[in-house]
Amino acid sequence: MKVATVSVLFALLILGQAGLSQDYLTNRSQTKGLSGAVTMGYLSYTSDKLHQEAQGGWGFGLNLEYGLTHRLAFDLSFQRFSVNSGSSLVENSPYPFYELELAGKFYFAGSDQRLRPYLGFGVNYSRQNEEFYDELDNYNDVVYNGFAVLGRGGVGFYPSENWRIEGDFCFDIGSFSNILINRDPVEDSYSFYAWKTRMGIRYFF
Repeated sequence: MKVATVSVLFALLILGQAGLSQDYLTNRSQTKGLSGAVTMGYLSYTSDKLHQEAQGGWGFGLNLEYGLTHRLAFDLSFQRFSVNSGSSLVENSPYPFYELELAGKFYFAGSDQRLRPYLGFGVNYSRQNEEFYDELDNYNDVVYNGFAVLGRGGVGFYPSENWRIEGDFCFDIGSFSNILINRDPVEDSYSFYAWKTRMGIRYFF
């Protein structure tokens, strides 16, 4: 009886070790360490005094991410959008809209899954530049700079362990508080609200 019990325990131990090894061998998604991505997306934003009607446009971006664990990561994103003003007064329409973002991300599901949803929160720096003529036919080159907080939700699909196809939705709330008109600072601020969707492909080094 004792020999049978020991044999069963030994067999269970071997099976357990084999299961752990199999989990390691079937690791299907990587989130730890450094990765890089290229993205494209669409931005739409409104402002309380600047652009009360939504303006939007397409753009591209670059992203660096560092995963501390299989669940927790931080990323740095740069985006450049070309926004259509919808106005004939704007000389450089579609005008450039730049973003720099720093965010923390939490991944759901495990590293043995190919589909990994995630949530993220962080801060955003935005800059846009518009050139137009006012009612007196004076030329104005206006640069708006500001900060925002952001929330983000997305999902990534891993065709292989080190490659990921991803998409997300992001919402920003902030204000343009550093404004230059013809390179001269102006004491004013504009609240803005922006959302964007992005698609990208990522490689884990």
